[in-house]
Amino acid sequence: MYKSFLFGLICFYGLSVSGIPDNSSAPIKDGLIKVLILSGKNNHEWQKTTPVLVRLFKDAKLFSVSVTEKPETLLYADLKKYNLVVSNWNTWPDNQVRLSNQWENDFEKYVNEGGGVLSLHAGASSFYDWEAYHRIGIGRWGKETHHGAPIRGKVYGFDQNHPITKGMSTFYIMDEIWEKTDIFPGSKAISALSATDEKDGHPIDVQSVFVSQTGKGRCFFTTLGHDERALLNSGLQTLLLRAAQWCAGREVTIGLPAEFQKKNSVKDQFHWNQTDTSLTLSNHSETIWQYNYNNRLGKPYFHPLTVNYSDLTCVSSPFPDGSYYIDEEHLFRSLKDSVVLDRTPIIGEPGGQSWGGYAGLSIRFNQDYTSPQIITSADSIPCPKCSWMYMGFNGLTGEKAGMAVLQQPKFTTNTASWYVINDPKIPFYYYSPAILFDGKLILKRGETLTLKYRIWMLPGAVTKDKLQQKFEQYLNKQR
Repeated sequence: MYKSFLFGLICFYGLSVSGIPDNSSAPIKDGLIKVLILSGKNNHEWQKTTPVLVRLFKDAKLFSVSVTEKPETLLYADLKKYNLVVSNWNTWPDNQVRLSNQWENDFEKYVNEGGGVLSLHAGASSFYDWEAYHRIGIGRWGKETHHGAPIRGKVYGFDQNHPITKGMSTFYIMDEIWEKTDIFPGSKAISALSATDEKDGHPIDVQSVFVSQTGKGRCFFTTLGHDERALLNSGLQTLLLRAAQWCAGREVTIGLPAEFQKKNSVKDQFHWNQTDTSLTLSNHSETIWQYNYNNRLGKPYFHPLTVNYSDLTCVSSPFPDGSYYIDEEHLFRSLKDSVVLDRTPIIGEPGGQSWGGYAGLSIRFNQDYTSPQIITSADSIPCPKCSWMYMGFNGLTGEKAGMAVLQQPKFTTNTASWYVINDPKIPFYYYSPAILFDGKLILKRGETLTLKYRIWMLPGAVTKDKLQQKFEQYLNKQR
């Protein structure tokens, strides 16, 4: 449970963690899978989603990736260089447009001879008068198809007999949910999607992931993947990577995110391991998380134990409910006559930017999280001068979890304000007790700036009273 929300933490040194297993050491049979992504036109933001797809396949280290923004120029000689075509391209709303007879024949020949095709969301909504393309693409926007704004949906009912979905379990995603998608007859559904429409409250329960075969070619389609935010969900990423292997005619070897692994009945047994380069929290032999604080191994990840006078003073053992905390203290001393600590200007200042103002301890959560909840020490949100703030979510598999940052009042600056990003248009959630939000700080020689926090990792639901109690306990300990 802890692992699913620990991965959202970034403390000063930045962290980028994917929920997709690292396959870098997996043996590659028959070489890399050669992928061609069709892009350049779509009634969705392909300029944002195509780079996410490229990064997804490249990071898996099992694929070589090419992109074309002119799919209409492809011939059979071009297509046969690839094991898999991924369509993030369509001709919508010009549904009746047709390309040349040679293009259509070459594309069908490629698939019939064993080329794989993976289409996501609107990637097959083209060439409505060409039946073979519908059969290959499987799903498209139809006359009765409709959707509302992106909402939280439950992806479930995975076919445990199909290589793509074997072992997968229910996960949640923020995405645009299509109802009454035009699916080519005879295609096989291997997963479903349910949600509640936010506009009128009607229940939604639809099939969302499909496979088929045309000649020797394997085809995959999902209604998921509307935007960059949806494509960052590790459940969907796992589906796409496993589908890519299957469509390419390879064995499906992509592993499942840790959240999908079936929990066994072995009792948790947590312990700390420390070496000259790292501090690790383990459960039996499994690493839950780790601090690497020796630069000779590359960029420190999570937070180094000591950098100058900046310390992690305490990391508690997990409590019976699975919660634990980290106490942080940071000491900055000016070694020059005058040191200016400043940040990017905020909106309303000269050169102000929407991302201006943040500096200091930062908490960032990835796209596996849905249903954000913010609780502060006051009764209002926003609350720039609150003593503490909590941000919680439902995780990838639906469990509630969150993090609270408690500020030690004696060590905060008069320029600090809470900085929060909770915007569905931005592909992550974020908050920070931003120490320079209200303006720059100037330290004269010998002057110091001390920051002190307690960060609570909290599985399950919490209340304001519970959080306030933890804050008061923290203050009492510091006296």
